[in-house]
Amino acid sequence: MDEAAPPYAQPVERALIAYAADPERGLDDHQVGMRHERYGFNELTEAPPTPLWRKFLGQFTDLVIWILLVAAMVSGLMGEWSDTIAILAIVLLNGLLGCFQEERAEQALAALQKLSAPLAKVVRNGTLHSVPARELVPGDVLQLEAGDRITADARLMPRADVPRVFLSRCA
Repeated sequence: MDEAAPPYAQPVERALIAYAADPERGLDDHQVGMRHERYGFNELTEAPPTPLWRKFLGQFTDLVIWILLVAAMVSGLMGEWSDTIAILAIVLLNGLLGCFQEERAEQALAALQKLSAPLAKVVRNGTLHSVPARELVPGDVLQLEAGDRITADARLMPRADVPRVFLSRCA
């Protein structure tokens, strides 16, 4: 492939040749496997999860919490130990509950994201398959219908009989 011009700037025929993609048959299983090894999955990299101790400490950044901590310190300086212990217990319990609620919300969101994983219609080995979008590789030939979502960066290949898209790059 001409390194000076990215795939989207080249004629479709030249980009298809560079990716060894057949617009009628798509890629074969061996090509798909090799490209998975080379490019990985078609998904955005996620930030590493926040450790639980950081989530816990993050619960103490609110102004109201700081006011309660100052009130506990003033109560302690005045010798009101029962008030000091009560305020600190409430602040600590609030931090624990907030931390665990945040953790559960993140787990629920991750489960919802797995359930709503988009599918793509791709031509492989000459037949049309429906595969998870994360399994797309550069050079895949997608088939589109009205209302379909394009699940990766792609290049249109205008055809009168079947609307197809040439996948020129993954996330």
